[in-house]
Amino acid sequence: MATVNIRCYSEPDTYKQFSTDTLLALVDEHREFLATKGVVLPERGAGPEIDYEHLALAFLDADVVPAKLVERLHLVKQMSSKDAMDRILDRVKERKLPIVFTPNSTAMDIAAQFLLKHEAEFRRVHAEKAVARYRGLTFFVGRPLPGFTMPKDLSGLEATLNDWYEAHQRGRTVKLLWRQKGTKFWIYIRHAEPLRREGCIELSENKSGSMMYWPEKHDLVIFDPEAGEMGVHGDCKDEPELFRQAFGEHLCGDKEFFPLGRRKYTLDPLKKLHQAALVCAGIEGLDDVTLTELEYIESGEVWGQHRIRAEDVFAHLESKGLRIPQEAEMRQAKFAVKFRDARKVRIVVLRPSNYAQVGQDDDAMILEAFFERQGFHAENGEGHGEGMWSVA
Repeated sequence: MATVNIRCYSEPDTYKQFSTDTLLALVDEHREFLATKGVVLPERGAGPEIDYEHLALAFLDADVVPAKLVERLHLVKQMSSKDAMDRILDRVKERKLPIVFTPNSTAMDIAAQFLLKHEAEFRRVHAEKAVARYRGLTFFVGRPLPGFTMPKDLSGLEATLNDWYEAHQRGRTVKLLWRQKGTKFWIYIRHAEPLRREGCIELSENKSGSMMYWPEKHDLVIFDPEAGEMGVHGDCKDEPELFRQAFGEHLCGDKEFFPLGRRKYTLDPLKKLHQAALVCAGIEGLDDVTLTELEYIESGEVWGQHRIRAEDVFAHLESKGLRIPQEAEMRQAKFAVKFRDARKVRIVVLRPSNYAQVGQDDDAMILEAFFERQGFHAENGEGHGEGMWSVA
């Protein structure tokens, strides 16, 4: 049973996107298996053209195809977009990796060559790209951990995660990769989603069939030992709690290192300081912050939930002679933020106990300085529940 859907690899056109030499290098160690399927590969640099039709037919039976071959093709295909190619080229330049791509290489060629020559770095770039589309992070606040270094052996953590995923019908497929960015450790968690079965057409006999596979998924943990905080992204409701305990135990030596009941952000500055809460002068990269939407609950004898939407909420309130009630329970705020290097404003959402939605990773880094200076960080992390931070 394959852990990925290999149906697309039984189509000849998939392989025609590679140069002959790159494709041969990618499948070279599996010549013996391919020969059992009637595929005779030419030697690299010489010989006849590859028989693409017979090569594609070798992938019709997912259960017999070597897992390593399937994974290689799957990884290369995922990293063959224009954006992925640029990421690879940037990483090679950034790390000064000793690799020279062959002339006239396609995006598929570049991905394959990078995988073959620098597999560990390829997997890091692949994992980073997989989580680039989202940053929905549940935050847990612990305590500072000065002098932290990432353990060399993460097999214990992988085993703990595998136990949970296996018990929840996702198999034992966890692979951890990490990269340090400044003081923070970005840890990528590759695992399978629940088994999926789909109908397919068998090319060899043109008959209906079915294929089973585990869809691949990447989750993300961002651990900041200096701040004693951990932000996690999980797709199901139980994964944040799994990560909270598992990473606390294996990275910090205590399953409850990140206790429940602490929060990261507050919206109280909006009702205490009003417009002054949005002053961004002196914050590098920020030109302007405007409150465009506010939700809050006003308690008392008559309970009411309020939502105000305006081009400028504070200007709107002032025109009506109103202010945010001091007793209001703040639920959500949306800001129109003008970043110095951006032509258009970008929308930022902040929701206690702490959900923030921004447009890019760099935006989040700039806004963290703004939130901290203007008092949007909950004092001492006291409060209820966990927080959220995400990049749209």
